[in-house]
Amino acid sequence: MKKNKQLDRLIDKAVIASFAGDRLNRPKVLSLVSSFKKLSKIEAIYMMNKYLEGIKRETSKTTLEIESPTALSQKQIKDLVSALKADYQITNVILKVDPTLLAGVRVRLGDLSFEDTILSRIEKLKEVIIG
Repeated sequence: MKKNKQLDRLIDKAVIASFAGDRLNRPKVLSLVSSFKKLSKIEAIYMMNKYLEGIKRETSKTTLEIESPTALSQKQIKDLVSALKADYQITNVILKVDPTLLAGVRVRLGDLSFEDTILSRIEKLKEVIIG
């Protein structure tokens, strides 16, 4: 257990060191991953899994995910990204079409989540009626 905590701390440091500003530092990543070869196979697999989880977590902090029931126009996307870039760092934008939303938009950026869809409004109305 104590050894896993030590490995987790090393992974956290490795994840942070893997980024140069807002971009993944490829040479640093390759160097860190190659250093896992010095570990036992079990430790190396553990480290790789935890490292990948950390990279995904850090990358998601600057990845804007926009869901809408139909494809958005380039102007709509640009306006939404511009509005959020004033307060948040955005390095990647993922667009998804989800017809079940009916109308509106769902936005995620790291831990931030915003939804203004017909479905979310119906759910809020349901909560108010039921109590």
